[in-house]
Amino acid sequence: MRVKTLRRTVRQIKRMGLIALRAARSPRIVPRAARWGWATIRRHGPRSVIRRFPLYLKMLEGYLQPAPRLYPRESGDSFGHRMVEPAEVPRLPNRLVAHPELKTDPETHKLSVSVVIPTYNAGPEFRFLLRKLTKQKGLGRLQIVIVDSGSSDRTVELAQHYDCKLVEISQTDFSHSFARNLGASKANGDYLLFMVQDAYPVGDYWINGIIGRILALAHENVIAVSCGEYCRTDSDLMYDCNVDTHYRFLRCREWDRVGELRGEDHLTLRAFGQLSNVTCLISRAVFHRYTYRGDYAEDLDLGIRLIRDGYKVAMLASVKTIHSHNRPAFYYLKRSFTDVVFLVHQFDDFEYPELDSLSGLLQGVYQSAAELTRIFEIGGGELDQVSEFLASAIRVLQDSELPEPNTQFDLSE
Repeated sequence: MRVKTLRRTVRQIKRMGLIALRAARSPRIVPRAARWGWATIRRHGPRSVIRRFPLYLKMLEGYLQPAPRLYPRESGDSFGHRMVEPAEVPRLPNRLVAHPELKTDPETHKLSVSVVIPTYNAGPEFRFLLRKLTKQKGLGRLQIVIVDSGSSDRTVELAQHYDCKLVEISQTDFSHSFARNLGASKANGDYLLFMVQDAYPVGDYWINGIIGRILALAHENVIAVSCGEYCRTDSDLMYDCNVDTHYRFLRCREWDRVGELRGEDHLTLRAFGQLSNVTCLISRAVFHRYTYRGDYAEDLDLGIRLIRDGYKVAMLASVKTIHSHNRPAFYYLKRSFTDVVFLVHQFDDFEYPELDSLSGLLQGVYQSAAELTRIFEIGGGELDQVSEFLASAIRVLQDSELPEPNTQFDLSE
């Protein structure tokens, strides 16, 4: 297995080398690549860079591939190409839209927006998010509503410093739906923009761009939009892969996707009804007719209810949000288990895969978690947590065929 992996890596390196040699004709690429490599090593350390090397190769291939040519070349021209009439330009894919930062004079939208963010110990980087939000341009009045559930760090202080509307609740009262619904009830903007505390806007016209897209798609009955994600450079490899797979599944990795009701099976509902609370813009009047429900995947539930009522929702690739995590491998094991429990209870046609041996499955899960723990160097009692988690899972399966829908699983570790 390792020999096959090594051969595949060598072939990939050779392919990247050929692409890099073609790209190196530009005198700027080599010094830029050298500066980026040195900065990355200084920031993350040599071991982290080596561990993420396959991801860098994958990213490099995308960066160095030549961009599609909008204007065909004509031999004999002094510049090697010519400008052609618009009718001759090849048709681009639907919903391929430029980010508002790229426009010389972005349109100003006179609408008011209330940004609703649930928080709990948001950390020192929270001030960067608040500072960026307060500097947004090209829109009317901006309100920031913070729903804090008992932070013990400087989250509340930062919210007050940036003149946010602060709503405080106890940690025992917190749920993802309750906190967002409460924040929405205290908001007064024309639109509600739901975010998470560790997301970050791209550019000073970020909110302007999101509003512009929902207004441009209003004639198609689109009433809610969410943004795709750019991962931070310090995100874990598992999250990078999950984001890539997720947005391929939603068909919005390269361009904006408008979702509508096309079927009642779980795959179709998830693919075309998905919204994301990392960034979700919706009219305040419409939201108060629906609100969030439940304490898990409440954004997906909202999107499905909207498309079932004849509305459409959009996932944007033209305007994205910087957001990612750096979590241990065991987190994703627990998260996958919780996802399956939710999907089985949410969709009648979602079933467990056929299982010949429960003990064999649990053994495989344990061994996989142990191997991931070793690879990602989690250390420090993580294997004990795996054993305890699997033991509790076995007890649940012995007591009932399936956990109850309101069963809570701690995913914060």
